[in-house]
Amino acid sequence: MFEKVLVGVGGDKAGGDAIALAKGLVSPQGELTLLHVYVVTSKPAPDSGAVGEAAKRRYERQRLAALAGEFEIDARAAWVEARSVRRGLHQYASGEHADLLVVGATGYDELARDYVDDTHKVLEDAPCTVAVAPTGYSELGGAITRIGVAYDGSPESERALALARTLAAQRHAVLSAFEAVQAPIHVGDPANQEAELEERVEEARGRIAALGGVDASAELGDAVDELVHYAESIDLLVLGSHRYRPIDRFLLQSTAQQLADVASSPLLVLPRA
Repeated sequence: MFEKVLVGVGGDKAGGDAIALAKGLVSPQGELTLLHVYVVTSKPAPDSGAVGEAAKRRYERQRLAALAGEFEIDARAAWVEARSVRRGLHQYASGEHADLLVVGATGYDELARDYVDDTHKVLEDAPCTVAVAPTGYSELGGAITRIGVAYDGSPESERALALARTLAAQRHAVLSAFEAVQAPIHVGDPANQEAELEERVEEARGRIAALGGVDASAELGDAVDELVHYAESIDLLVLGSHRYRPIDRFLLQSTAQQLADVASSPLLVLPRA
């Protein structure tokens, strides 16, 4: 499905998890690139530190080549400078026309500090689909045989479902879709609140079942909390992206950003339309 896959490699642990996930998502004839972004605070002069920069590039390329050998993959090694990990990954992905960018989840050691800070930012306005490998995926991850979709009837979730259908068909995987039903501020009959809420959940399950070809699931509760539980039953969770507004960066994080730290399954987040 994914032909040109870019893997953001920071510290060894994050890089290993991301590589393991990328290995499972790239098509048999696809191209893998392992990329390290070296964060610079300002643009250096053209003739400054040439020897030091060459040594850094050589070291990182050797480290990336060693990781490729460890995970038994055929991959290119690349190294770029940028003002942030997000900018470096996005620019490289755009320039190479990558169709998938893979990163590790947050919470890694000091070696991956820059990637800890930027994993959430990578999901903002990404130029392509982004996959996030959960902590420990290189050791615990397995075959992707159960694919789930976060579904709410929006155009974004419809796009996520279409991609998930394609992936499930290619992998002969079980496909399911899940909707977290939000409790309304007001209910029609306060004396019969529980029955009314259960009716809303059943309606959601019915809407998903009507899509055809998916196992339907819905629960009442907060979207992030319920998706965390749902992720425990699948091998890959596919989500759509809503358009970011400037104010969103100063308010709550998106659902995908919140799930990136805590979901037990990998995430596959589509770019906004």
